[in-house]
Amino acid sequence: MALILVLVSGCADSGDLTALPTSSPLTTSTTTEPAPTAMTAPNAETTTTAPETETPSTGRSAESGPVELEISFFDWTETNPPSEEAFVVVQGVGSWTPDLEFGGDGHSFGHFVIGAPGTLLIYPDGYDGKELGVTFVMTDEMISGSAQALTHIEVFDSEVLVYGQAIPDFEQILDR
Repeated sequence: MALILVLVSGCADSGDLTALPTSSPLTTSTTTEPAPTAMTAPNAETTTTAPETETPSTGRSAESGPVELEISFFDWTETNPPSEEAFVVVQGVGSWTPDLEFGGDGHSFGHFVIGAPGTLLIYPDGYDGKELGVTFVMTDEMISGSAQALTHIEVFDSEVLVYGQAIPDFEQILDR
């Protein structure tokens, strides 16, 4: 009960009603009929625009804008841990050195056009180690900041597993 009073008093003191919702989820909305279209001459050319197509799983359209790439990097090694200088490069965007003090880390990179391929370069053993290249492609099911946009990099003693919706065939296993 005290929590409810705190929330109510916090809302009452704010004085800013612009942040409040304008409709309740319990109310029903009304729809209006589309305005009648003007008549055209029998030989006049008309153009129509195709409706935007939506992806059933998310309601996003294929034309809906770029998606942010989320990357997680985990150390699952037993005898051959990644270097403290391990890093990931998203070609043409930037690089990142994960903090592996507690076993893993995450980072977000740029915004990528849906359907356009990109390249991840993974250096689990630092600058002097082997370069592991992986292609990724953002899909229209992905939403920035969501699990669909997350690509996992998991380092094991002798291999690196890269997986996620952006990875062709969902996963790639690379020799370390």
